[in-house]
Amino acid sequence: MEQIAENTTSLSQRYLTSASRLPIAIFYTVICVILLVGWQANLSSYITAESGIGYALGLAGGIMMLIMLLYSLRKRLHCLRNLFPTKYWFRMHMVLGVLGPTCILFHCAFSLGSTNSNIALFCMLIVAISGLVGRYLYSQIHYGLYGSKATATQIKADFISSSQRIEALYSLYPDLDQKLFRIDVSALEKKQNIASQFLNLFSYAIRGRFELYSALRALSKAKSALAKHENWDKKETRKFYNEAKKRLSIYYSTVRKIIGFQFYERMFSLWHVLHIPLFIMMIISGVVHVFAVHLY
Repeated sequence: MEQIAENTTSLSQRYLTSASRLPIAIFYTVICVILLVGWQANLSSYITAESGIGYALGLAGGIMMLIMLLYSLRKRLHCLRNLFPTKYWFRMHMVLGVLGPTCILFHCAFSLGSTNSNIALFCMLIVAISGLVGRYLYSQIHYGLYGSKATATQIKADFISSSQRIEALYSLYPDLDQKLFRIDVSALEKKQNIASQFLNLFSYAIRGRFELYSALRALSKAKSALAKHENWDKKETRKFYNEAKKRLSIYYSTVRKIIGFQFYERMFSLWHVLHIPLFIMMIISGVVHVFAVHLY
């Protein structure tokens, strides 16, 4: 049992981050509910973009969009570079990238207006959607949304470490070796075209989840026999199963990271090339819209 109780804290922090995702999930859920209510309500009867709360929401949304520029400027301005850790800048960029468009949508009461306002609106929506895509790609090549950048060397080391932890279970459950998804870590270093990388990732997304479920189900059925053989009480049995489940989850997470790392890294590079000009276009169209509204 001592062998099974080996510390897995460092790997858990990198690959099992469900608890840290909860505040993010709550935030996006609340925003979705607010947007759904706004979409269904007849806001044009209560909000006008030219005055009152509608004007204030437009102003707040525009300011948020401009503040988002600081995330890019901090790399070029020494006074901003060391002001806060990168993760806080990124968190601010992501939060404002959601709150800003939300304010703008309520500013226009979820309806179309003049040509210049429509252009600004659609530019903003495109950038917002692009930002959500980028957020997902970013999380796939980092350890979580606010973690450090992953590297091929670190992922391989994590995979080897997780494999060793899994092997510690073999003496208690030999059949586990036949149920695991196997991968050659050298696959991480092989250059493949983007279509092959996507197909490999898609295949694993289906097969990997199925095999993880199969291994966990078999382990659940075997734990009673293992407990009897090792003379464990209920507490020890539960501890063994939870630890084994954690090790299996980490193992499959490292395999997924290996299979998808090159694909997501390439996709993030392509996304970055597209997102920057889209963001600039949004800022320009927004500035033009503000001037047009106040001049005419």
